[in-house]
Amino acid sequence: MSRQFYLAEDNPDHAELIDDMLDDSHIDYKLSHYSNGLSLIDGLPTHPNHSDIILLDIKMPKLNGLDTLKRIRQIPAYQNTTILIITTSSIRSDINTAHFAGANGFISKPLTFDDLKPYLKEP
Repeated sequence: MSRQFYLAEDNPDHAELIDDMLDDSHIDYKLSHYSNGLSLIDGLPTHPNHSDIILLDIKMPKLNGLDTLKRIRQIPAYQNTTILIITTSSIRSDINTAHFAGANGFISKPLTFDDLKPYLKEP
């Protein structure tokens, strides 16, 4: 069974780097990429798998990562889904806000597979 990653990232180059990183990890995965938080929310399935991971860029048009996180956490089926904020920012207030809003982690770009390992659940 493959792992499902949902990525909200407005920079196509960053999205490609994440896809390449996952490909290099040699895990069985599927990556669904959305250019903003609203598109991601619209694309989420009604019944997530317990091993799904959502990656949210913090700065995006239409709906930023923190607001997307807050909306997803209001969906009962996504209360236990792993959601990670990814960003080039290391601003302490962003990190605190993300954790308070329900993020499981805050990862600085560029991501490495080692950054993701602690959050991977068995598929």
